[in-house]
Amino acid sequence: DLGISTLDDVLTDIRRITDVCSLPLLVDADIGFGSSAFNVARTVKSMIKAGAAGLHIEDQVGAKRCGHRPNKAIVSKEEMVDRIRAAVDAKTDPDFVIMARTDALAVEGL
Repeated sequence: DLGISTLDDVLTDIRRITDVCSLPLLVDADIGFGSSAFNVARTVKSMIKAGAAGLHIEDQVGAKRCGHRPNKAIVSKEEMVDRIRAAVDAKTDPDFVIMARTDALAVEGL
């Protein structure tokens, strides 16, 4: 949640887990390891290749904060739609699950 782990770190962990466990693995992808649609798409493709069954992405800005911490900021609705669209379009496995979540309640009181 603090941006300490890289995508490569997470992919290594995915492979370690899926090599020894047949249960579906849902991965926390934070904001997609780079907030651009390109990075989100790369993340989806890489996680599918590593063996993940799904991921979830968030609508926070690049310097994301843990969900329970104050001073979070979220991207525009349009940018989050772009992230989700890029993730869906990048799927190479029709069964791969993409889950999106929002911090809008905490940030904007919605």
